[in-house]
Amino acid sequence: MNYKEYFAKLRGGELPSALLLEGEEEYIKDSALHQLRQKLLPEGLEALNETLLGAQASAGEIVDLLQEFKQQPATLMMPKMPEGSFAKK
Repeated sequence: MNYKEYFAKLRGGELPSALLLEGEEEYIKDSALHQLRQKLLPEGLEALNETLLGAQASAGEIVDLLQEFKQQPATLMMPKMPEGSFAKK
């Protein structure tokens, strides 16, 4: 899906079960992540409801976490990015 479809679905309350933010536009990726966090993570409890993976996370680690998250649908998983990247808080 493109970014326009993503933002429209998010506004309509349709949350993706998995999401890969990819592309050249850092502002769009940052905005997409920020809005998704606002929808999913209760204010003040972000640290309890968010799991950050290192940039070198293996496919097995990702699959294991996704299996665990099936039982916790309001959990956001994303790679931990270096300072200055689109994923910073």
